[in-house]
Amino acid sequence: MSTYAYAQNAELSMILQDKMPVLTMKDPLFELMPIKSKDVARLVWDQRGNYVGLTSARGYDGGYGRVNRESVSRYGVDPAPYGDQKLMTEDWLTNSRQAGSFGTAIDLTEGQAGDQDHLITRMIQRIKSVGWTLFTTGTYSVLGPMGQLIMTDTFNLTPFNVATTWATVNTATPLLDLRNAKLRHRGHSVNFGRNAKLFLNSQDVNSLLSNTNPNDLGAKRVITVNAGAQPMTLADVNRYLIEADLPQIVEYDDSYLDESGNVNLFIPQGYGVLVGARDYGDPVAEFIFTRHADLIRSGGRLGGGDFSNIYYDFELKKNPARGISTLAFNGAPAFYFPSAIIPFRC
Repeated sequence: MSTYAYAQNAELSMILQDKMPVLTMKDPLFELMPIKSKDVARLVWDQRGNYVGLTSARGYDGGYGRVNRESVSRYGVDPAPYGDQKLMTEDWLTNSRQAGSFGTAIDLTEGQAGDQDHLITRMIQRIKSVGWTLFTTGTYSVLGPMGQLIMTDTFNLTPFNVATTWATVNTATPLLDLRNAKLRHRGHSVNFGRNAKLFLNSQDVNSLLSNTNPNDLGAKRVITVNAGAQPMTLADVNRYLIEADLPQIVEYDDSYLDESGNVNLFIPQGYGVLVGARDYGDPVAEFIFTRHADLIRSGGRLGGGDFSNIYYDFELKKNPARGISTLAFNGAPAFYFPSAIIPFRC
């Protein structure tokens, strides 16, 4: 009679806990929006208003000026529930024995690892889709399997529109655009100078590097007698932008494949994300994993830390035989400093 050898949930949970920090470190989104876990059902956070005014002048023996307390705005969101299962079907289990391994247990651990990688990848891509969509548009929506709206959230982000689209390389003015965007710091504890970053996809970076406007970036090309105007590299442009105290350009062309195999860019063409440098260095947002009902089963919890609210489980069932890998979580972004993010239309 066939038997199966497979990894237990405790082992799989430890592996997942190790994989997540490595995989999330690969994307700059998780620098802008780190992952945290909170044992709450609903996300609520406060945002303090700006400090205003100047110290009051007073005469000797005069009274002190009275300072009004800054406003505090409270925000809340009900996290969206997410989850997938991947099945080892009866047919897959029947044919999974390695060649020449008669009389030995059928080892499912390789299949379990592959299924776990698939589910983790889908989770990370989902979070990246939510985060980049929020930063490029100021809003995001989550749809269910039948196209129904599960949740949506919107923040007050003010886009910056360039004077001429950068694809019009002979008249576009990217340097002037960045100088004007830099002025958005006024009234906020954020800086859009050399420590800021502008994330663009590769096509928009190519348009930037192809600029030939002699009254703007095109004038910065290196000119030699023999070779004429030399092409600019992104490193060349960024060196100049540092000297001009303007944001650094970061090329980001990551994407995901949808269920139909179509490529979906996280940052579409013509859309950039300008991220200012916070005066105190604190993150502008966090993606928070919240309480999940299945975590009442202690075997599904990943221990402490930032990923503790991810539910993961593997179950081998009979009648019919099948292996089920499940990964689920509840979560949403908490956006603390919207003034530090500018959707950049280029």
